[in-house]
Amino acid sequence: MMEHAQMEETILFPLFDKADRGLAKVAKEEHARDLPLMNGIKEVIKSVGVLDSGSPDYHEALCSLPTRLKSLQGQCKQHFAEEEVELLPLMKALELSKEQEVSALEQCFEVMQGTHNRLLKFFS
Repeated sequence: MMEHAQMEETILFPLFDKADRGLAKVAKEEHARDLPLMNGIKEVIKSVGVLDSGSPDYHEALCSLPTRLKSLQGQCKQHFAEEEVELLPLMKALELSKEQEVSALEQCFEVMQGTHNRLLKFFS
């Protein structure tokens, strides 16, 4: 999700800002809504990595992780469903030229290569 957000923030949101600042504002607010949960999961994972496996804090952190991940999964599904209904139509409303669409798509893939390089090899 962090990489997904990075791609949208560096490529898509500037396009929205050029067309209408309100478009990007709504999308940015959606991302801000998901950040606390994602950051909390990152902190729990860091804690599990450094705590003594026999400590109560370690077991508490480890036990909280599945619940947090399940919650993130639900938020991701909701986020992607909202994007299909709200964000993708906004892309069409931008009325980009074919060249601009291709450029934006190429930039998205460049960001994905930087953040998902090991996964892209899987799809080749």
